Amino acid sequence: MVQTDSPVETSGESARYTLGRGTLAAVVLAVCLSQMALSVPSLITGLIQQDLAPSSAQLAWIVDAFFIPVAALELGFGVFGDLFDRKRLLVGGAALIVVGSAVAVLVPGEGSSTPPPRAW
Repeated sequence: MVQTDSPVETSGESARYTLGRGTLAAVVLAVCLSQMALSVPSLITGLIQQDLAPSSAQLAWIVDAFFIPVAALELGFGVFGDLFDRKRLLVGGAALIVVGSAVAVLVPGEGSSTPPPRAW
């Protein structure tokens, strides 16, 4: 039989772990950003349907093709967060999303006759 220790009762403010307001805001924004990024394939299915005219099964696979790498890499990035500091990975991922969004804004669309806007 294995004997386990009972938890020690502590009192006082030092026993609680509290988050600062900045940390809580950063976590909330990061979760919102990731959820918005994951909703993009579902939002553009109408455009994919118009442009490529896939069947409903093919359209489901197109959307799933976005989620499969996300699910596969999620566990790996948990380990990377443990090894390389979660805060650095969070800031690096947010910077990557900002750069990707800026590139997406600056690239002209198909059939566009206007040059992309100048960033500076």
